[in-house]
Amino acid sequence: MNRITSMRLSSFSCVLLCLSIIACDTAIAGNTKALSESCLGVDGANLRYLPKVSSIGDASGVNGLTWDTLEPRAPRAGQHVYTGANQARRMRAAFEREDRSIQLNLSVLNQWALEFDPDFQARSPQDGKIGAGIKRIKPEHRTNWQDAVTHVVQTLGVRYLQIGSEAENAWASPEGYAEAVRLAYEAAKLADPEVVVMVGGFNFGGYFTAPESLQKRYKTELIDRKMDFVRRFLAAVEGNFDVFCFHANRSAADIPLEVKWIRESMKTAAVSRPIWIDDMTSGPWLTGPTATQAEREWAEALGRRDPAAIRRYEAAQAEYAVTKLCEAYVAGVEKVFISSDTDWSFYYIPMWRHQGLVREDQTAKPVFRALKSFAGMIEGFSYAERLAPGRYRFQFKRAAPITVDIGQIVKDAL
Repeated sequence: MNRITSMRLSSFSCVLLCLSIIACDTAIAGNTKALSESCLGVDGANLRYLPKVSSIGDASGVNGLTWDTLEPRAPRAGQHVYTGANQARRMRAAFEREDRSIQLNLSVLNQWALEFDPDFQARSPQDGKIGAGIKRIKPEHRTNWQDAVTHVVQTLGVRYLQIGSEAENAWASPEGYAEAVRLAYEAAKLADPEVVVMVGGFNFGGYFTAPESLQKRYKTELIDRKMDFVRRFLAAVEGNFDVFCFHANRSAADIPLEVKWIRESMKTAAVSRPIWIDDMTSGPWLTGPTATQAEREWAEALGRRDPAAIRRYEAAQAEYAVTKLCEAYVAGVEKVFISSDTDWSFYYIPMWRHQGLVREDQTAKPVFRALKSFAGMIEGFSYAERLAPGRYRFQFKRAAPITVDIGQIVKDAL
């Protein structure tokens, strides 16, 4: 591999981080040894908030770095020029001071190294803009992609490497995405055999619990393509990944149904891997075709930064977040990243600006206190079950089981 000269992290990548919070025992398939992985995380932690949010966490990561941000032009005479070395050193040092491991979401997006399909409409998760979908990495740039992966693993000391987010919305070809993952997996494991390679971040958009009339529309216009993408990807990637990830941004009731479908799809492809949620909203989902008129009005008020609407949203977050986490663990999800560390002053979906556990002035919301209490209660759990609405039992290998009463946690947090 060529010597690295410099590196630059985009402003978006410096804002969005993922922060793991508690530990449980999980064996990562494909890795060289069993790891003690975290079961709860916070998605989105910049360096300003890292010390505060780290008070409930044990691992961190960078989200939203693209290949063309890292390497704006193709190598010349075999020499790479990666940007942002000073920022990378500062970020790595900050994580090490907080005793954090780094999780990086690296997107293959690159204008000089990819082939695009103009007939496929791809939506950017950063700004919602529509562009051509990715078809594949050009053959002459496959080794350059592997060099870029090697660089970020070694320079940032990456522990968890996720290849893209909502791949089904960015890629026109699942086989092209599978090839990018296989190449990244090979390079990452050569750079560090213990790095954990995550894939997907697939988003089913609430399909499984949608009313029958909407399911029919979803199925013909959207879901058939998404599900076909996942199936074809799993067949083509040939097991060259460690963890399958999906997004859980709608209701808690969707989670077990999505996990069931993912497991069945992996079984068909003769693949068995842990399932993680790499993106879960901490507050209620108020938009989309299933939203009520009252929810839409609430979302519009959040967009206007109406104080009463914000207070109401903050009051709802604590119960919503802990309930979704409990349902995920009952379904067998081994790790969850919940959004996000702090409120955002930007984003094209206004509701997302209020997902923070901490306000922009660094004061903690009720959801922060609820999660901190919840994390302490379930640390090291091995199994979870639902007893009744709002009540869950968590089992431990070397301790007595506990009952989680969400109502009491929320009452204490408020």
